[in-house]
Amino acid sequence: MISERPSQIPVAVSKRSSLSLPLQTSTNGSTSRPTSPLTFTKPPFMQNTPYVGTGLAARRHSLLGSGTKKTTFGDVDVLDDATVLKAQIAILQTSLFASHQRILELSQSSGLNTSLSSSPGGMRSSLPGTPVNGLLGLLPDFEGLTPGSDSQNASALIEEDELASTSVEFDSVHGTRTIPHSSSSYDLRSRAITPGKNGTPPADKGISRHLERVKQEVRSCQRVIGSLTRQTEDQKDTRERMRVEREGLNNVIIRKDRLLQEVRERARAAESSVSTHESTRKALELSTKKSLAQMSAQLSESQNNQARAEREAENLREGVRSLKEVWAREMMAVREEWKRGEERGRREREEARETHLALVKLVQSQSAERATIQSLADIHAVQSAAARAVFEEQIAELRGQVERGVRDIQESRTIAGDLAGELARLRRLMREPRRADLEEAMTL
Repeated sequence: MISERPSQIPVAVSKRSSLSLPLQTSTNGSTSRPTSPLTFTKPPFMQNTPYVGTGLAARRHSLLGSGTKKTTFGDVDVLDDATVLKAQIAILQTSLFASHQRILELSQSSGLNTSLSSSPGGMRSSLPGTPVNGLLGLLPDFEGLTPGSDSQNASALIEEDELASTSVEFDSVHGTRTIPHSSSSYDLRSRAITPGKNGTPPADKGISRHLERVKQEVRSCQRVIGSLTRQTEDQKDTRERMRVEREGLNNVIIRKDRLLQEVRERARAAESSVSTHESTRKALELSTKKSLAQMSAQLSESQNNQARAEREAENLREGVRSLKEVWAREMMAVREEWKRGEERGRREREEARETHLALVKLVQSQSAERATIQSLADIHAVQSAAARAVFEEQIAELRGQVERGVRDIQESRTIAGDLAGELARLRRLMREPRRADLEEAMTL
């Protein structure tokens, strides 16, 4: 008997949590949204030191350039999130709208006729030669500008307050001087001074510099908005790809755990079956010894049967030789019969050929008779057509005569009616007494 020994297979332990914990930690770190509120710093032109960021914030801040800017990015916890990018885009759009309002205020205070519409969507000028019109042509549409959080609204209010304070300081320094109305021939960017004309006023120079600076800021903001939009789309694609990969890895882990559990169960079942197999092996050895004795007896018997079968095979060979001789004789008889049948078929074919030639001659004679009959039929058709034409002419003449007779009969009937009426009138006159005037009698 086999001694009972403990199993060497370890007990199944669910390691799904331990295996999936690093994956969940990494995926949560890559797809988590920041929960801290957004905090935005003051614009760079309101601070003494320039703004310096780290990581992606520094790279995005470098898109704005090193000059004076009206807007900047805020210090956020996670800048890679789509919500933060949308908030920054909304802030940039708000600052652009405020810049547009500031340009309108400066144009109105300076007396420039830019013919701008009140709505941001209609920012188009009829004077393409002026710097104001060139700047406004680069401004985007703000029809869909709706900040989506309190922090965005607060940033927009701070930006408007800063722009208002800047405009007050500008007006206090340069006064309220006005410049001539702009036209297609008057260029604010022109700095040429002719000897016969006065120089450009300081207020006009300040306005031109301010407009150029605003134009540069608008261009940089447009570039930043485009880059942020592309980064947002890239991050959306990355997040979706990471989500799909996470789901696939989780499914792989679940499948591996299930396979591991099945392997352990099969191993335990194999250990239990090993003992039964060893016991059955001994039983099989005993049965094999018995079967070997039986097989040796069967072998001797099969050898005797083989000798008997060899004798029977020799007898069969002799029978096959005799059958071959009989088959050869029968084949010779069949060949002779086939030759006789071939001669008979040749004679029948000759008779059929002679019959065919006779039929051909008969058909040729019939074809000559058929041609004669066809010519007679054609002559008959021609004569029938001529007779039909003659008969039709005669019938037409008879029909005309009948019609004329009918008309004559109708006329005769009309004349007979008139004569009958006249005869009746004459008889009536003859019965009446004689009158003196013949005209009265005619009228009656």
